[in-house]
Amino acid sequence: MAAEVFSRVPGQFLAVQFRPDGSFPNRGANPLDPENRQPLVRRVLEEGADFGVLWDGDADRCVFVDDQGFHIPGDFATALLATAEITKEPGARIVFDLRSSRAVPDTVTQAGGIPCAGRVGHAYLKRRMRQEDARFGGELSGHFFFRAAGYADNALLPILLMIERIRDSGRSLSSLASELRRRYFTVDEESRVVPDQAMAFDMVREAFPGGKVNRLDGLTMDFSDWRFTLRPSNTEPVMRLTLEAYRAGLAERRRDELLSLLDEARERAAASPTSPEGAFAE
Repeated sequence: MAAEVFSRVPGQFLAVQFRPDGSFPNRGANPLDPENRQPLVRRVLEEGADFGVLWDGDADRCVFVDDQGFHIPGDFATALLATAEITKEPGARIVFDLRSSRAVPDTVTQAGGIPCAGRVGHAYLKRRMRQEDARFGGELSGHFFFRAAGYADNALLPILLMIERIRDSGRSLSSLASELRRRYFTVDEESRVVPDQAMAFDMVREAFPGGKVNRLDGLTMDFSDWRFTLRPSNTEPVMRLTLEAYRAGLAERRRDELLSLLDEARERAAASPTSPEGAFAE
């Protein structure tokens, strides 16, 4: 279907590993793994392409690489694409998951749209899209949702929209993304096994008082110069941490502090005879 769609769009489209093979001989299926992006990155740089796109195994997620070979995180892509959608419908509602960078609500508001945060997860975002009658939505994982697609996700429409965004701005994707990278300093998501999650939440809140708290999905805390979301995974027995800051160097420092707290919470749980892990060890 992609080949048929791109044949009708002005421009040159270069297929990379377009031959279906369920044994995945060339790369893994997860487009968020940096190793899996390397064949695409090399081709983008070799060809001098305007950008590259990587799908996941069932092609319902897409991840962008800019003209310099740098990954565009899902929340930054959501912010860039939302601007194009709001141009078509001023005041449009835009849905995003609460792990996303503050770049999303800031960009949506500046463009004249209405940002709507939702719980993490494909099913939750689709429900939120319908509830808000949102025009567009994006998830950190690379799912993008469209009212025009029945509020469901679609991994071809974002590519066409990104072409439009670059064309109309007259700028490269790396130039558009650099504006966000200069203001919002993010770090990769981290995961930790923490048996007593209630203890972990209490320890974190005690260590970082004064933030604006949101318990929509786990614990999100906003401060003047940084924010984080700590939540149980929907698919694995771990807690996931996403974090960003608004000045260089702070995100890495806060990440390390939070990970240290989570490790301490795990050790306390293991030492307690009433904890699941302690009881199992005994």
